[in-house]
Amino acid sequence: MEEARAIPEVRVLVVDDNVDAATSLGYLLQLMGAKTAVAFGGDMALRLVRLFQPGVVLIDLRMPGLDGCEVMREARELPECEPGTLFVCFSASRDEADRRRCSDAGFDYFVTKPVDPGELATILGVAQQRARAERRFRPTRPTPRPADASGRR
Repeated sequence: MEEARAIPEVRVLVVDDNVDAATSLGYLLQLMGAKTAVAFGGDMALRLVRLFQPGVVLIDLRMPGLDGCEVMREARELPECEPGTLFVCFSASRDEADRRRCSDAGFDYFVTKPVDPGELATILGVAQQRARAERRFRPTRPTPRPADASGRR
């Protein structure tokens, strides 16, 4: 039981204008042990990055309004977005130009729809490793000494 609590929780934000696809992917990720939030467009995604502070953001490439690359660029600039956050572009396109565009934009991964659960498991594993490393190397604040009966520390 203690071992299970030592595994950091992975928070995943799914961004897709297709409500059914986004919701289904969110449920799949929950079954895989992730805590999820779902956004149905770019503006909603940016609000959720601020509030949910995900370790992984899965973004559909082609959406009305802000496309996946624009959402990723803006999200990375938010102060609430941790430097180790993984950004994953997912698309029905198998076009090499789209893959290159996402790579050039700064995405960490590119996966094609339908998303392979094995690929998701790999990405969640990387996010867990990053979370462990972050927790291990995060500076800790010194614990204040308790006051004695006289009120001195």
